Amino acid sequence: MNLTTIKPSVLCISAVDPMGMSGIHADLRALESMNVHGASCITATTAQNQNGFQQLNSVSNEAFKSQLDALHDQDIFSVIKIGLLANADQVRILLDHPIFQNKQVVLDPVLSATAGEIEAHEDRLGAIQLLLPFVTVLTPNVNEAKQLLNSNELDSQALANDLLKLKAFSVLIKGGHSSNPSRDFYTEGEVAFYLEHNEFNHEYSRGTGCTMASLIAGALALGSTTGDAVTMAKMQMARGWQQAFSIDSKTGTLGLSPWQDSMKYEVGSDLFVN
Repeated sequence: MNLTTIKPSVLCISAVDPMGMSGIHADLRALESMNVHGASCITATTAQNQNGFQQLNSVSNEAFKSQLDALHDQDIFSVIKIGLLANADQVRILLDHPIFQNKQVVLDPVLSATAGEIEAHEDRLGAIQLLLPFVTVLTPNVNEAKQLLNSNELDSQALANDLLKLKAFSVLIKGGHSSNPSRDFYTEGEVAFYLEHNEFNHEYSRGTGCTMASLIAGALALGSTTGDAVTMAKMQMARGWQQAFSIDSKTGTLGLSPWQDSMKYEVGSDLFVN
């Protein structure tokens, strides 16, 4: 008898952070906490650390496509999580590639990094907008939502509703760059709600956007609906802030324990759904 467990799998498309705090490293840590296998397609290496973002080093179009070809040859993925796409060519290659067909897609539109701004902004922004009609869950922060919409709006609910008009199935506006960093707004049209957890020490916040989006992707791979997936991810984030870790005096991120059934969380202690 074969007792081997077959895990659900998520394909993560993003860049490498040499310090291991964000990008693909954060994606894979998040998926492992959900007991979901994470595969990767690398879009770029980055030169960054806690002090700043120095350079984005895109892989060649050939290298990007060859990774997708190999992954498609053993296509085990029901969900694709997209983070930093390095240029417009990568968006076009992805849109035309067969691995992109019939997948749930979580898009974290990385337009800047915690460590600083990323180059080729306008070119990448326009290309990322082309992906929106194929996205299951879009997870921008307020600043990224404003850029995607070319808007000065600050209200999360208004931004999310405007992004729905660009044909994404659902939108989660993360609160990390707003006045209430622990409060997110989710909508898929008729269903909408706020998610908020107790305020913890957010001093160490590298890779948290990547982590949230990857937790959502992991929950989708486990069979959750989109609304349940964002709630499960927020629960993991809330618990993760209670066990944040650092690698030096100023660099760190949240720690993630293995996913627990929601009934094991004390009601009202970590997460509030409004």
